[in-house]
Amino acid sequence: MGKFKVIISDCDHPAVEIEEKVFQEAGFDWELQQCRTEDEVIEHCQGAAGILSQYAPIKAKAIGKLPGLKVLSRYGVGIDNLDLSAATAAGVAVCNVPDYCQDDVSTHAFALLLDLVRKVTLLHNHTFAGGWDFSRAGSVPRTAGKTLGLLGFGAIARLVAEKALGFRMRVLAFDPYVKETDLAVELVGLDELLGQADFLSLHAPLTAETAKIINAGTLAKMKTGALLVNTSRGGLVDESALASALKAGKLAGAGLDVLSPEPPVADNPLLGLPNLILTPHSSFFSNESFAELKEKAARNMVEVLTGAKVRYCLNRSVLQV
Repeated sequence: MGKFKVIISDCDHPAVEIEEKVFQEAGFDWELQQCRTEDEVIEHCQGAAGILSQYAPIKAKAIGKLPGLKVLSRYGVGIDNLDLSAATAAGVAVCNVPDYCQDDVSTHAFALLLDLVRKVTLLHNHTFAGGWDFSRAGSVPRTAGKTLGLLGFGAIARLVAEKALGFRMRVLAFDPYVKETDLAVELVGLDELLGQADFLSLHAPLTAETAKIINAGTLAKMKTGALLVNTSRGGLVDESALASALKAGKLAGAGLDVLSPEPPVADNPLLGLPNLILTPHSSFFSNESFAELKEKAARNMVEVLTGAKVRYCLNRSVLQV
């Protein structure tokens, strides 16, 4: 078996020493590029047996023009920039890192919720501007006894549920693929979730089923004065409809870590709203999660190319060939 060449197609991290160590220990040649388009991927990733990507689009066009490609790995959980169907048809394994930041994202979601409830950012800004008046917070609900709705009930949502139960909240969840749970969580339909939740937190993947699942129609079914948190994918939300709901007071506030697109365009209707908290897709980040992400994303390619047991593969059928 000859030496494999692997390429990091793009990466905005401060350093790639962790990935370098993984590749060197495997005896791989490796390169770091900064591709932004599919044509740049085709130009700069020739000869690669594996590509590790962050944002660079690697779709059917690129896959078809990269002979010898065996594995695509992505920094992160979602694979929006990759074409799973085209890769599978070409016999290329697609890997992600689904478990590196579960605790971090769940904590961030809960932090956004508590900030919205307790008006921490609002009161901080008021105080730093020279004020000293708790009443500027306006309505502040008590968290105990309130109903938290979880749209999606995977691993991260379960951790959010555990945190909420510790705050003595009632927890509901909607997920058509989950039929039972060992937690003190009530599994309900979508309409019931929307109608009963004081706080709604989104934890669904972005699919054809879930795109803009939060829209004018679903927002109308929510309680007046409810709070919305999204640490999943920006595409789950119709941002114009959400902006209208926030301006009209239908929702009391929203905490978002994700938008569509990112970073936001200048005319995004959500920007500048006083009852919105926005963070820059940072919920995944902690010192520990960042290192874990980099090591596992690189390790994916080593496992596929060396025939080792592959922990994280989204199209395992190609591994059997």
